[in-house]
Amino acid sequence: MTKAKKLTVFECGRIVELHKQGLSQRAITAEVGRKFEGYGTKKSSGTPKKISLVLSRRIRLAVYEDTGRSSSQIKAITGADCSLITIRRHLEHQTWDIQRWKKIIFSEKKKCHLNGPDGAQHYWHDKEMPPEMFSTQHSGGGAIMIWGACSFNGTMELQVVQGCQTAAGYVDIKKSACFKKNMIFMQDNAPSHASKYSTAWLARKGLKEEKLMTWPPCSPDLNPIENLWSLIKCEIYKEGKQYTSLNSVWEAVVAAARNVDREQIKTLTESMDGRLLSVLAKKGGYIGH
Repeated sequence: MTKAKKLTVFECGRIVELHKQGLSQRAITAEVGRKFEGYGTKKSSGTPKKISLVLSRRIRLAVYEDTGRSSSQIKAITGADCSLITIRRHLEHQTWDIQRWKKIIFSEKKKCHLNGPDGAQHYWHDKEMPPEMFSTQHSGGGAIMIWGACSFNGTMELQVVQGCQTAAGYVDIKKSACFKKNMIFMQDNAPSHASKYSTAWLARKGLKEEKLMTWPPCSPDLNPIENLWSLIKCEIYKEGKQYTSLNSVWEAVVAAARNVDREQIKTLTESMDGRLLSVLAKKGGYIGH
């Protein structure tokens, strides 16, 4: 296909002027003597989708507002111009049931300081009374980075992250982990996680591409293990607790993790459907979980 001749400055000006006069594309083409050629994304020649992105969002919001709604009720509420079978199939592809979420291993690392959850002390005090004094250390007195993972069935063994994490260091942490064949592993998109070295090692462990969960960037509010880490931190820093060594922080984290109620972990896993629907309701915004 030959490339069209470029419009001259005069032709461009003439087209703009005719457009301002309200002429149609066909009339402008006839007047200028040049054929109008569209540009941009080519429309698909296949069968158009029965459920658009806008309709898909309305359907999922209808489910979020009341999970007990039938497909016929959803069709009536959203005004969907498609069959009930199409709506049901769409929901099957858009949502996971709790049985699928039970198979996900959620992972994340967390930094724990000596002086408190963020290296500082906070407390409520009476304005009429002089403030209390706490001993502090530079930069929170130091911190320890700990990797952990959890699923519906419980937690995995915690691991200390040594220094700046590399792909090799990330693999060393995973060597003691036991991954069941039917599980899917969730990890964020950190360079050490997404490296060829790490993905190749995980594949040898049976966690090939289909067993690695795609995770959106900057989405800690979607990851239930963040809530688990919050529970652990509340426990180890309760009543303004501070630590004098990183080893004592590590021991406290391990003890707190062991004492986490298994039912709390199950509840966090079961919250995934609600989290995703909340994100849809906020059009990708932060949901505050």
